[in-house]
Amino acid sequence: MTAAPDDSILFVTARGMFASEARRLREEAGLSLTRVGEVARCDKGYVSRIERGEKFPKESVAAALDEALGARGLLERLWLLAVSGSIDDYARRFMELEQRASKMHKYMAQTIPGILQTESYARALIGASRPRLSAEQVEELVVARVARQRILRREEPPLLWAVLDEAVIRCPMGGASVMVRQLERVAQAAGQPDVTIQVLPFSAGARGLEGGSLTILSFPRGSDVVYREGIDSGSLVESAEAVSDYSFRYDLLRVKALTPEASIDLIQTAIEEYRSCARTPEPT
Repeated sequence: MTAAPDDSILFVTARGMFASEARRLREEAGLSLTRVGEVARCDKGYVSRIERGEKFPKESVAAALDEALGARGLLERLWLLAVSGSIDDYARRFMELEQRASKMHKYMAQTIPGILQTESYARALIGASRPRLSAEQVEELVVARVARQRILRREEPPLLWAVLDEAVIRCPMGGASVMVRQLERVAQAAGQPDVTIQVLPFSAGARGLEGGSLTILSFPRGSDVVYREGIDSGSLVESAEAVSDYSFRYDLLRVKALTPEASIDLIQTAIEEYRSCARTPEPT
């Protein structure tokens, strides 16, 4: 059995176990870093950084390594466990419930929903909201956020209804080019039968849900729950009376919002505006 490096406490974590097992499996199979990189379609230096716990891979790379090393799902399971460990404590219960939900109704006051974010948008958002994190720590959180999108690729994905405040569309998170790709992703998702997108325009006036974002989760069996999220905090609401109140306020938002068709028209207009900004050279 190959011992984990002695100089890193990292290897008592799920992420560290992923790194340690990837190295062990490769050495037991007698494979070089170069060979594993070729089979997994990544650079040998990248594989080496993963084995040392310096780099946390994307889901596609973890799956490729699992196959290349004949891990039979072990690395993929460790990867999921490591992703879970990257989630803030206050949000972990919500993420668990999100995986079981059959319907999700969201109101987003300031950002694109995490399950629709592109990597570039998520990177810009996390970097701005947590400026003291290293680039590597930001990348780990980006991987964890994008991993949530697996639920929309399930054979029977949950129904998603998202109301986006117009501020979400107008704030150039990461710059014009990032917003073009992000809004194209939103428009593409809106074309799926399980996804509905509405934009709440500035002209709608008072929102009734100022101060944060809201998610209502519904399940095949059991009561709905509400998740309220601010900048660095979140809370689950399970009281039937409170959930009913939030659901009513959410319905009022949907009435004030543009129709799904008009919402996509507005998003397409914003895409063209951002695309024009991205093509315009900055003044020297």
